[in-house]
Amino acid sequence: MYHRTPNRAGLGARTPALTGPLSLVADFKLDGAVYGSPIVVDGRTFVATENDSVYAFDSAYRQLWKRNLGKPSPQSERPCGNIDPLGITSTPIAANGVCTSLLSSAATSATRCSPSTSAPVR
Repeated sequence: MYHRTPNRAGLGARTPALTGPLSLVADFKLDGAVYGSPIVVDGRTFVATENDSVYAFDSAYRQLWKRNLGKPSPQSERPCGNIDPLGITSTPIAANGVCTSLLSSAATSATRCSPSTSAPVR
C-alpha cells in the first residue's frame, strides 16, 4: 500500500525526517535501465532493472547480491511501447521479509530480503 493508507496520507513510523537539500549518495553500475523507485528495507536498498534483475545493496552501498529473474521482452515481441527491452518496470514490493518484483511476463518472483539472509532465496 502506498504511503501506508488507502488515501496515501501516511508515512512509515520509522521514516526519518528529511533535512537539508537532496544529494546523490551512490552511483550504481547496473545491467539495465531503472524505471521503478529503489526501496530501502532494514538498511538494505533493493533495485530492479529492465534486464529483469534485482540487486541488494547494504547501508554503505556495497552490492550484497544480484538475482536475474527472467529474460526481458524485446521490442520486436510487442505491438506498442517504448521500453526496450521490457523487464521489471515496477518498484519492488517488500512485505513480511520478502521482496517481490512484477516481471514483464506478468509472473511474480520473490526474493527473501530479511537481514539474516545473505543471498536471495527464490
